[in-house]
Amino acid sequence: MPDAWVADPADERPVLSLRWDQPRRIGRIELTFDTDRDNPLFSVLYGNPENVMPQCVRRYRILDAAGRVLISFEDNHQTRNTIRLDPAATTDRLDIELTPPSESVPAAMFEVRCYPA
Repeated sequence: MPDAWVADPADERPVLSLRWDQPRRIGRIELTFDTDRDNPLFSVLYGNPENVMPQCVRRYRILDAAGRVLISFEDNHQTRNTIRLDPAATTDRLDIELTPPSESVPAAMFEVRCYPA
């Protein structure tokens, strides 16, 4: 059983789309990215050549069904991103546009959660 959504490595502009039968009022979105939890960064005393996990999506945008950008993020390094929409968005679709971390690493996400306003 897969535990992540992974874009096609050849897709330079991957999009993960969520659709509902009826419009929903969304006030909070939680995204969980791949930060390689089974290979944690060590303490500053030990040292590590990586200060950001190479497979973590750093740039993404979330758009509603009308194509309006609800959020645009440029420098992510966190596993969990919580987005509070103010005002809340009413839509029947969300498109999460992800920029792959590098040419050799596809965009990946573990989880998307949407909560009402």
